[in-house]
Amino acid sequence: MKELENKLQELSNIWKNIEIHLEESNFFKEIIKRLNDNQQTIANFNQLEITNTFGIYIFYIKPLKNYDFKSLEEDWKKIGLEKGYIKFPQIVKSRFDFHLPIKTSEKYVFYIGKSETLGNRIKEHITHEKNASTYGLKLKDRTFFTSENMSFSYWELPPELKSDHKEINQFLITQIEKKLRGKLNPWIGKQ
Repeated sequence: MKELENKLQELSNIWKNIEIHLEESNFFKEIIKRLNDNQQTIANFNQLEITNTFGIYIFYIKPLKNYDFKSLEEDWKKIGLEKGYIKFPQIVKSRFDFHLPIKTSEKYVFYIGKSETLGNRIKEHITHEKNASTYGLKLKDRTFFTSENMSFSYWELPPELKSDHKEINQFLITQIEKKLRGKLNPWIGKQ
């Protein structure tokens, strides 16, 4: 067990050095630009062929209301629970507050995620119904979070970063997702 802990610490230290290099080379800025430039409405999802590979995805919102925390909580959480939604991500107040005041004329990062089966995971967020046992956005049948105001984009782990080891790919997308979450402050989700 101690050997595993040492290896994980070593990997963490290596990542810190890589992260510094990636920051200096604008790697994260390029990913964010690519994600922003390639947004698709969730209504178009079935027309796209997204591979099931390792990657990061973002859901964006152009809100229908000038939300404050309380009204967003009402529309996302309270109405969701009243309608029987289970296992969906919660609002992170500090991240939401970062964007105040909210304007209906602007788009915001709503949720950020990672997956080793990118196409399937995005589809689950869009098409799963309220009582699906999988944790997710469950955008189907939501009142204020629809194809009218929700879009998404994704970034696939490029071949030059991919490893033959699933665990290394998972580590990379986890670290990249964490860094992007810190830069983009999505309204809902982890941390």
